[in-house]
Amino acid sequence: MSTERVEDDATERAIELARELPLEVALPPTAGREEMRTAILAAAARRAPIHSSHVRRYALGGIVLAAAATVAIVLAARSEPTRAIAPIAAIEHRGTVHAMSGARFTSSTLPDEIVRLSDGTIAIDVDPLAPGERFRVVVGDGEIEVRGTAFEVVASDDHLLAVTVAHGRVEVRPIGGVITVLGAGESWHRTVTARIDVPAPIVVPSPPSPPTRAPLRMTTLQPKPAIAPIARTPDAIALDEAWSAMRTSKFSAAATAFARVVAIAPDGSLADDARYWAAVAHSRAGERDAAIVAFRELVDRHPTSAHVDEASVMLGWLLLETNALDEARRRFVAGAGATASEVRDSARAGLESLDKPQ
Repeated sequence: MSTERVEDDATERAIELARELPLEVALPPTAGREEMRTAILAAAARRAPIHSSHVRRYALGGIVLAAAATVAIVLAARSEPTRAIAPIAAIEHRGTVHAMSGARFTSSTLPDEIVRLSDGTIAIDVDPLAPGERFRVVVGDGEIEVRGTAFEVVASDDHLLAVTVAHGRVEVRPIGGVITVLGAGESWHRTVTARIDVPAPIVVPSPPSPPTRAPLRMTTLQPKPAIAPIARTPDAIALDEAWSAMRTSKFSAAATAFARVVAIAPDGSLADDARYWAAVAHSRAGERDAAIVAFRELVDRHPTSAHVDEASVMLGWLLLETNALDEARRRFVAGAGATASEVRDSARAGLESLDKPQ
C-alpha cells in the first residue's frame, strides 16, 4: 500500500473519531482553546525546515496528531472536572510602618487594617484605599483613621500624645475629646492639664476641757507644690527640627539636622535613629555617596539597632549601583535573615541580581 494511501486512511480515521464524540461533551473554554492553538503554533515554529517532497506527508501527519490530541483533551474533560485558575494573591496591607527605636505595636490585615500602638513613635505611609477598606491607628485612649496619607503618631503607655501629617488627611478621635481633621503640615497634641488633688481640710476636734479653757484651733493641711516638668535635652530638640524638615520634603536640610543630633550626643539614646534617618534623607535627596557613608556608620556602630537589617539591604542596593559588588553581597547576606518579610525579599532580590551573568 502506498504511503499516500496510509496517510489518507489515518486522516479519515481521525475524522471518524471526531464524529463519534457525544454532543454532551463540554469543549474547553475559550481561554483553553486559545492556549491550545498557541501551543500548537509554537511547536510548529520550532520544527526544522523539511524537504519539499515531504511537505504533504508532514502536513497530513500534523492533522492526524492535532485531531487525536483534540479527542484526548475532550475525553479527558468528561472524566475530570474543570480546574479553577489559582487566584492572584490578595494584598494584605496598605500601610508601611517605620518604627522608631523602642516603639511597641501590632498590626492586622485588610480590609480593616489596624495598627495598635502602645508606646513610642511610628511614621506611616498609607496607599490609597479601595472601596470597603479601612486603615486605623488605635491607641488606648484614641484612634486615627486615614484614606491615604503619610503621618506620624506618638504614644506613651497606651495614651495618644501627638499626630503630625506630612501629606493627605487624617481624622483624630480621642476618647472623650473633640474629633479633629488634620491636613498636610498640621499636627494634633494632647492637652495635658496638671491636676493636683487637694485633700479636704482635716479638723482636729477639741478634747473635753473645762469651760474656762479656749478650744483648740482647726488645722488645715496645705497641698504640696507641683513638680516642675523635666526640660527636654538638646539632642531631642534637634531631632524635632530634623523631622520638621523631613515632613516638608527638604531632604538635604533634614540630613544635616539629623547629623546635628548625632554631633550633640554621638552615644545618646537617639543616635541610632538619627543616623538611620540621615542616611534615608541623603538617599531621597539623591546624595548617594553621603547615603552610603551614613548607612555604613549605622550598621557598623549600632549592630543591635532596630534599623540595622533594613539599612544593610538599602546599603547593598546603593553599593550595587557603584559596582562595589563584594561589599554589596555582604550587606545583602546580612539583611537576608531579617524579621520583616519585605526586607528579606529585597535582600534575596539583591543576591539574585549579583548572581545573574553580566
